[in-house]
Amino acid sequence: MRMLREAAGSPLVRPPARRKDSRPVGKSATNASVQEVIAVEPVIRRVVAARAANPSDIDDLVQDCLERLLAAHGRLAPDAVLPYAIVTARNLVSSHATTAARRARAAELLTMVGINADRLSSYPHELSGGMR
Repeated sequence: MRMLREAAGSPLVRPPARRKDSRPVGKSATNASVQEVIAVEPVIRRVVAARAANPSDIDDLVQDCLERLLAAHGRLAPDAVLPYAIVTARNLVSSHATTAARRARAAELLTMVGINADRLSSYPHELSGGMR
């Protein structure tokens, strides 16, 4: 907080600037946003851990969720942070699971037709005509 001086010499304390929704503005707002997101992290971790199929993916999914939450934090109402975090975590786990399942199925199909699964990430121009 800034200290102001009256003409008589006694200090006056200026309160931090506030927006209409009573959140701080400026450097303290950024710090408050980060602290709010960090406070929600254990809940996000529990949601992701309960739904993730692979335990090694939990940290990555939690980090992705925290990044999205921090990016959207300024647009959220103060009481909407926790529900948004939970929904975001659930959606990330779901999309990650479906992506992994699609990649596994594609690798299985490539193996069935006699193509190595490492060709899964190849661009079409890197494949021969018969492989396309």
